[in-house]
Amino acid sequence: MSVGSDSAIFREPLHPAFALVAGGGRTVWQILRRGDRKLALPDYGQLAAAAAYLFFLKEVFGGIFRFVTVHTGLLFLNYVPPLLTILVLASFYIHVFKVERIHYLMVWFTLLAGVFVSYAFVNEIPSLQSAVGFYIWLPFIAGLLLSLQRNEQVLFKSMLALWCMAVVGVLINSIVDFPWAGASYEVLGVPREIARKWSYLGFDRIAGFGRASFAAAYMILFYSCCILVSRKYSLIVRWGCYLISGYALFLTTSKSPILIWAIIPFFLSIYEATGSVFGRQSLVSYYWAKSTIIFLLVLLIGLPLWGNIPDVAQNRLQIYFFTFTSLADRMQITWPDAFALLSHGGNMLLGRGVGGIGTPQQFYETDLYNYADNLFVYLYVSTGIVGVIAIFSALTANLKATFIFNRQRFKETYILLFYLLGLGISVNIIDGPAQALLLGLLVGRGLTERRLKKAAKAAVALASNVRRRYAIAV
Repeated sequence: MSVGSDSAIFREPLHPAFALVAGGGRTVWQILRRGDRKLALPDYGQLAAAAAYLFFLKEVFGGIFRFVTVHTGLLFLNYVPPLLTILVLASFYIHVFKVERIHYLMVWFTLLAGVFVSYAFVNEIPSLQSAVGFYIWLPFIAGLLLSLQRNEQVLFKSMLALWCMAVVGVLINSIVDFPWAGASYEVLGVPREIARKWSYLGFDRIAGFGRASFAAAYMILFYSCCILVSRKYSLIVRWGCYLISGYALFLTTSKSPILIWAIIPFFLSIYEATGSVFGRQSLVSYYWAKSTIIFLLVLLIGLPLWGNIPDVAQNRLQIYFFTFTSLADRMQITWPDAFALLSHGGNMLLGRGVGGIGTPQQFYETDLYNYADNLFVYLYVSTGIVGVIAIFSALTANLKATFIFNRQRFKETYILLFYLLGLGISVNIIDGPAQALLLGLLVGRGLTERRLKKAAKAAVALASNVRRRYAIAV
């Protein structure tokens, strides 16, 4: 999609729900067939689109996919999307050297990757743990590469059908137990659940077709937000899907997605109201969106750094499964323990290194295991100040860049940032493939658009110079 295009990223044809899986496979095949046949490898943009689509399909049908592959001896198929991402990365560098064009994003990524790969050889984290850490970051890399080709529309293919399947899976699972719930398999000798079966305060946490209740909730919230701001569907369809999503989220008992689902209409309605009064392309709408994102960033970074536990967090009042206990536990235990990990072979500048926190610890540092439960905490402990500044500065550049270059997509960008940063307050995001991919997409877009902004200013300056010299000559 070219810069300044009037087409929205959510305008895509809808596959019938009953042919969803076949449609997904056909989509990946068509994406790969459109690759550049002159190269030994398919075009990296098409490969990135295929990998991204598979990551999203796996999140929606994670429980089913794992169950089938484990019981058919085809477990290696679980690793097709990350392996395809590695192929994407190789194709990207082949493409760059072939056309002899250096991308700004390539320089940014290569420098950071070089720093943290080198750091992995000298820090105190086991080498295999670092390798698992880089594996966890592969969806993020796929998102970065997807942004270069502006091929992100593939993530929203069949979004209504995928939303239906995610919601239907939760609704059915609330009545019927699925065989994959609670089953397990082994990875590197460590037991892994096919789909997590658990409860909270006596309430079953329902995963539907996904790998866990929270994974199902994240995808339902994502697709419901995309449908809500899409111009493809009618008002009734958009709000109908959004309200049904609320009930499905309630069944998963995932509090953060439910809270984000509840507050998005408030922030979005003010954005729409300012657009109606001052014009949809007015600075008032832009500054409202920007202030919202800044507010979420303050919460995301400020809560883990805040030493005092607010009284409301200590309140053990329970309404259904809603309680402030988990927030108090994060502030008192999870986040302080995460920062303390830096004393085990880490520093403020580069953190502990990739793999220093989260899922990789389950394999080699079980006694130090900490899930972070916050995007800032995860980035700071694993990549230090360097990673935090690099990612957050690029991420927040999206609003201004989109407002300048492609205002038709401004609301979509706003809602995606709201979704990611809202979840990031209590979720590390990187360990979730779909969320990590979206993060990489927005970071890549922010870097690319910022570069285009500089190019546009240079072009304007050049044009002014030409006009001035022409006027003098005349």
